[in-house]
Amino acid sequence: EDSTKSDGIKAALKDFTELSLEESFVTFRGSCYKPLIGIPTGGCDSRQIADIFLHWLMFTKMKDHISQWSSIQLFKRFIDDCFIIWKGLKHQFSLFVSNLNAVAENFGIRFGSWEIGKSVNFLDLTLYLDDQNKVQYKIYTKPTDARNYLRTDSFHPTHVFRSVAFSQMLRVVSRNSQDDTRFEDMEQLKKDLKRSGHELGQLENLEPLVYRRYVAPEEDSFVPNTTPEALVFPVNYMREIPELRKLLKEIERVVQPVLGDTRIRVATRKGTSIGNRVIRNSAIGKAPVRLLNQETQKCTGSGCKCCKHM
Repeated sequence: EDSTKSDGIKAALKDFTELSLEESFVTFRGSCYKPLIGIPTGGCDSRQIADIFLHWLMFTKMKDHISQWSSIQLFKRFIDDCFIIWKGLKHQFSLFVSNLNAVAENFGIRFGSWEIGKSVNFLDLTLYLDDQNKVQYKIYTKPTDARNYLRTDSFHPTHVFRSVAFSQMLRVVSRNSQDDTRFEDMEQLKKDLKRSGHELGQLENLEPLVYRRYVAPEEDSFVPNTTPEALVFPVNYMREIPELRKLLKEIERVVQPVLGDTRIRVATRKGTSIGNRVIRNSAIGKAPVRLLNQETQKCTGSGCKCCKHM
């Protein structure tokens, strides 16, 4: 239902959408190309446009014209991926898809491959019926997935590597409804993370924290700080610094609704050679995995907060 009352908002959305589509282009081997049909892949609003269009197509143009729609017990969609619980026979569902395509082809859309059975893949999940005919789920990994993660011999702060491992382990725990598949996926993940440079002992110590977060997320929930946060931009010294600070002070009121109670600050560096620091850090980043720790990352940079030594 269209609840937008202002014609100005509708006109602005239409104009900005047309501008986004008309000005989109891609580069390939040094040349620029402009798409002639469809919406640009990876565009800033492509996902929203596709979502709105498919919703309009399926529920405005199709639903009332396809009799088999009443056999759908549950319908979920993420852009062009659909999950349906169908009350009927397999050949009836095949006829339903054919009728969908008969209507959709007038709009340049075709619903292609589909799966039906007691086990189907939807996004990053495999949903299946167990022996008691209850819906269970486990992680689905595409055969082309190389299972590569951020290597620990890359030049990143230590907490980044820990966060990668923690988030991936939490994903395994939350996307498995059964203990046996959860255990198998967790063991496979630890092997993949170890191949990327993570120490197995650290992963074993991290695993109980992951389960605690999953069971009782409120214990680790974020509590907002009553002290205003500071958003600091390090810049090289220049004569226009006072004018820059004045400008940032003026736009704080615009930033606060987005970032909360945040103060924008400028940290000047006078006479600093950023080039030397980049070269030195690049050399550190090439250190072997076993040597890349908080000690070897120490660059003695003034004001740096990448690790506890800096």
